[in-house]
Amino acid sequence: MSGFSNITLIDLDTIELSNLNRQFLFKKKHIGLPKAQVAAQAIHHMSSSSCITPIVDNIKASQFDALWFETFDIAINALDNLDARRHVNLMCQAAKIPLIETGTAGYVGQTTVIQNNLTECFECQPKPVEQKTFPVCTIRNTPSSMIHCVVWAKDYLFSQIFGDKSENSQYLDSDDPDDSKMIKEAENLSKLIESITDPNFQNLLFDSVFGYSIQVLLELDKLWESRQKPTCLYFDSFLQSVPSTTSTPTFDLKQILDINTCFQIWCSSLKALVSRSQITSLISFDKDDSDALQFVASSANIRAHIFGIPNESIFQIKAMAGNIIPAIATTNAIIAGIAVMQAIKVVSGNIANCKTVYYTYGGNRPQYLYKEPLLKPNPDCSICQAKYFLLSADFSTVKLQDLVSFIQTYQHNICSDEYFSLLEGNRILYDPDFQDNLPKTLESLNVFPGTILSITPEDDHQKGSFLCAVKRNGNVDQSLSIELSGNSKLDTGSKNLVPQKRKIETSPDAVESKKAESLNGTTSSTDQQTKSSGNKQLLIDLDSNEQNTVYLDDD
Repeated sequence: MSGFSNITLIDLDTIELSNLNRQFLFKKKHIGLPKAQVAAQAIHHMSSSSCITPIVDNIKASQFDALWFETFDIAINALDNLDARRHVNLMCQAAKIPLIETGTAGYVGQTTVIQNNLTECFECQPKPVEQKTFPVCTIRNTPSSMIHCVVWAKDYLFSQIFGDKSENSQYLDSDDPDDSKMIKEAENLSKLIESITDPNFQNLLFDSVFGYSIQVLLELDKLWESRQKPTCLYFDSFLQSVPSTTSTPTFDLKQILDINTCFQIWCSSLKALVSRSQITSLISFDKDDSDALQFVASSANIRAHIFGIPNESIFQIKAMAGNIIPAIATTNAIIAGIAVMQAIKVVSGNIANCKTVYYTYGGNRPQYLYKEPLLKPNPDCSICQAKYFLLSADFSTVKLQDLVSFIQTYQHNICSDEYFSLLEGNRILYDPDFQDNLPKTLESLNVFPGTILSITPEDDHQKGSFLCAVKRNGNVDQSLSIELSGNSKLDTGSKNLVPQKRKIETSPDAVESKKAESLNGTTSSTDQQTKSSGNKQLLIDLDSNEQNTVYLDDD
């Protein structure tokens, strides 16, 4: 309706109860359906002339390589995790397309424009290590880190049993029963809480939240296509392995507890809280309340165990608790509207008038929007100041030695240093002290179209480069081809290139260390929806499926 008629939406998630109070394209009848498909249908209903292409997938999937990104004129991010943001930023740098970056957290939000070689990119400024907001759909369905389990235990389970239920409607909506499995699971918990004085309450509650509700999730096959499936736990399975469910075991706050000890703590703390709730109708979570802390910590650890996440000590969980900022529908709408206005300026060739816009509600000043000029690229940024190349190869036959030799032969074009390391994420594939992988094919090293390899010079003062693996062009008759991003092909001067190889000295002591880094990925390195105005293509990425969520809404 704002002039864009060709839109591609990407989102892996399905619609949850918690989405309905702030995502107005969705209705209760849509619960359980893919967000991208329902959103596309809703938009098409409002503007039948628009061409909307929904994709139910992860934006980091291999098919979305640099060549795919190049088909768009602009991208808009609405992501909720740092890793995916960094990935899209890098791919837009490689494809040289502008990116509209957005984010909200409660009553604050921002949007900015990222353009290769013109403005700073997402990586130009350091990012906070710890997240402050968390996606509800991830917390409820697919936790991938302990913080997700802590959020679930504190703001969902504890609050629903002992706190003010109305404050957590985004997690549980028990009105108007529906056939949806997720609604029924939520209603069952709500009814169960009404029987809190039942002598078997702890048995029933445990089986409900750690057993039957997990079974409901297992029935959503799409969630587990690329994830480890959770394991259901039931109360009776612990009775023979724990000495008592009524007394609290002795433990150290800094000790990482096993699952049996967590079960004992869960039972004893629940009993204490239930007893207190008969006197005080509402119990607010307080990290200094030992009963509340033990219940939340044990619940989080049990849930982590179910999803294959390493357990943490109560001391660590105490530090994690309390980091939730709710998503506000009006904040999301304001930032989305500003992002569209920014996109219109970009596709109209008016990027010079774009600003970084901040929204904040409250405070002493009667002003909600603040504008700042777009900043220039950080000359020391390892992402936007790097060179980007497209790597096309027969990945099943080309060996790592061929690629390394190619880079060495054309080192003056590709890498600024004669000595370099080749990495995939945090995994070392090659450096002068680690050559074990050289005889292996790229495919055997899990290098496929969509993989991004970083070339890191040993001289820290030199800029690095990125190789974006893409599908072979049918017209390319070379076994290995590297092109500058933007289709400026390197002058290899040879059809089937056999690059000159150089002898690389190795240190025996360093080889084992590098081998461990290659296997474990422990080395430190740089982390790594279509609209149209005229002929302009716009990619809108809504997918959010990774861990380490930061500074975004929870969708």
